[in-house]
Amino acid sequence: MQNNDQEYREFKRKRRVCCCFERRRTCIVTFVTMLILLGVGLYFVFPSLPQVNVSDPYIPPNSKGLLVNNVSVSQQNAQTLLSQQQINLAFDTATNVSVYSPSYINIGIRNISVNLQVKDLSGKVIPTFQGNGFVSNIRFPTRATTEFVLPITLTYMVATLDAGTDPVIQVFISKCLNGNKKLDTVIHLNLEVSAVSWLGIHPAFSFDLQQPCPDISQFAQLIGKSV
Repeated sequence: MQNNDQEYREFKRKRRVCCCFERRRTCIVTFVTMLILLGVGLYFVFPSLPQVNVSDPYIPPNSKGLLVNNVSVSQQNAQTLLSQQQINLAFDTATNVSVYSPSYINIGIRNISVNLQVKDLSGKVIPTFQGNGFVSNIRFPTRATTEFVLPITLTYMVATLDAGTDPVIQVFISKCLNGNKKLDTVIHLNLEVSAVSWLGIHPAFSFDLQQPCPDISQFAQLIGKSV
């Protein structure tokens, strides 16, 4: 009897063709079922790509217009500004961002960064004239829309204010000097999602937008132009 039991156990051991399963079909069905359940679980848990909309940038109500070396231009400081070796142009702007999250779980966003670049008169990006901004610690509720404001500061550094050769000065004169025109821009938005950033996944979006001109009346006088 013992010999028979031993032979039966040996027979059962030899019948295990896949892990601990005696039949290959049972093994395959089990693993396929596990993969399906894993896929369904990831579908509901893994963050989905959000839908992002960005408004045209706008000048905030409290903006001081175009600043030269962090100050507003006046008749009193014009000559002082022109005599400095490095001239920094800057103005504040902002954009409204709307994000719809189709995910089935709440998504935590560590950082949202924005880069705004201005185009020259030929439509090419001016790499030295751009603005940056960011917001931190935003949470996107499941299957809902979140709206927020992204503040941006555009800056440009130049050695001399030469309206004949400088592409930024040319853009200001052409777009902003006569009439209420807008600057052609491209905006890049990058999301650092807490759940997937460690995988090297950083959702990015780009939009072609139009930026209203800042108040350049004092700046125009500085470079010898009249509004």
